[in-house]
Amino acid sequence: MCKNILIITSYFPQQNSIASLRPYSWAKYWSKMGHNITVLTTTKNKHDNDLNLGCSDFEIIEVENRFKANIRKKVIGDKSKVLITDKNSEIFFRSKVLNKVKEFVEKRGLLGTARMPDFNDFIISDSVNSVKNKQFDMMISTSGPYTEHIIAQKLKKQNKDIFWIADYRDLWTQNHIFKGLFPFTLVEEYLEKKINNSADMITTVSEPLAKQIRDKYKIKNVETIENGFDFEDLNNISKENYWSDDKIRLVYTGSIYKGKRDPSPLFEAIEAISKSNDKKLLDKLEVIFVGGSKADLDELIEKYTVQRWVGYGGFLPREDSLRMQRDADALIFLEFEAKGVDGILTGKLFEYICSGTQILGIGVTNNSTPGKLISSSGHGINFGKDRESIKKYLLELLNSNTKYVFIKNIEIIEKYSRKKQAEKILDLVNEYEKQL
Repeated sequence: MCKNILIITSYFPQQNSIASLRPYSWAKYWSKMGHNITVLTTTKNKHDNDLNLGCSDFEIIEVENRFKANIRKKVIGDKSKVLITDKNSEIFFRSKVLNKVKEFVEKRGLLGTARMPDFNDFIISDSVNSVKNKQFDMMISTSGPYTEHIIAQKLKKQNKDIFWIADYRDLWTQNHIFKGLFPFTLVEEYLEKKINNSADMITTVSEPLAKQIRDKYKIKNVETIENGFDFEDLNNISKENYWSDDKIRLVYTGSIYKGKRDPSPLFEAIEAISKSNDKKLLDKLEVIFVGGSKADLDELIEKYTVQRWVGYGGFLPREDSLRMQRDADALIFLEFEAKGVDGILTGKLFEYICSGTQILGIGVTNNSTPGKLISSSGHGINFGKDRESIKKYLLELLNSNTKYVFIKNIEIIEKYSRKKQAEKILDLVNEYEKQL
C-alpha cells in the first residue's frame, strides 16, 4: 500500500553532514518502494564541499529562518569587507567577545546543535503551516536539534491518525556531548517527556541508547534503527587511487571532541618509534585527520612532537572522504569517552566497515558497542590505550609496506545497509499499526 510520508529534519542534502544521510536514505528508498515522500527542512546555504545526491524523486519544502540570518548579519556584520588591523578597534573587541560566546554556545550545544535554545524555535510555526494542509499517513521527525519533534507533535495534534516516529540520532536530555543550559534544561525535560509519551514509535541508533530512553520514561515502544551505509555511494565515486605515491597512510574522517575522542595513544606510539632505532621507518608514514571539527588536535600533535607525520586536511567533499577511506592502509576509529556512555554507533563506523580498509580502534575495547562491531565483523583491531600494541602494529605495517587484505563480512555489511534500515522502519510501522 502506497503511503504519504513526511520526513522532518534540519539536516538534509546537499548539506555535507553525516546527519544528512540518515533521513536522505529514507527518502531515497521509500520513494523507490513507491511511497510519496515530502521532506520538511530548513533553507541551506551553498558550500564548495556540498553533497551531490539526487533529490528529484521527492518533494522538499525548505523553511527559511529569517530571524537567524538577521541576527547573524547584525551581530557579525560583513567581515569580508573589514580588515582588522587595530587591536583597540570596536570590531576587534566585538570579534573577541563573539569568539568567547561561540565557544560557550558550542560547548553547551545551543543555537542549532542539540540543546535549547535553538534558532529553529523561531520557525516552528512556519514549518507547521507549510504542511498543515497536506495529508500524510506517516511522519518521522529526526533530531537533533529537538525542534523537529516539536513540529511533529503539533502536526500530530492536528491529525491524530498520522503515525508518528520520533527518531533520536543522539539523545536529547541525556546527550553524551552537550549538557545544555539551566534553566532551559528544565523546559527540555518537560518537552521530551511530552514528546516521548505522544509519539507512536521512538527510534534511536543503538540498543544501549534505546534502553536509556525506555528506562527513563518507562515506555516500551522504543526500537533500534542503527546507522548504516549506502553501497551506491561507493559505486559512484572515482575508481582512481586518491594518492599517487606509495606512502603508508592512516586516515581519520570525522569530528574530534576534546577529551572525548582522543588520538593520544596513537601519537604516543608514533613518538616512541621516533625515539627508537626504527625512526627511519616513519619516513613512509602519513597520518591524516579530516572533518568538520579538529578541536585540540593541533595541541596534541605539538605535545607529542609528531608534526612530521600527522596533519589535518580540512573539511573535504564527501567523495574525497570516501576515496580516502577506501585507499588508506588503515582507518582510525576513536572511542567516545564519557562516564556512563556506551552505544555510540556513528555513521562513520559503518562507512569504515564498508570501505574494505582495516579499522584501528584507538581507545576502543572489545566490550564497548563499537568495539564489539569492529571485532565481530573481522574488519579491525581494538587497541584500547595500549601504546605498545599500537607501536608493534605500526612497525609491522611499516616493515611489510603492504595493505592488510581481508574478506569483507557481507552478512554484517548487508545487515547495516541503508536500504535494509529503511525497510525495517516500515516493517515496524506495519506491526505497530496492527496493534492500534
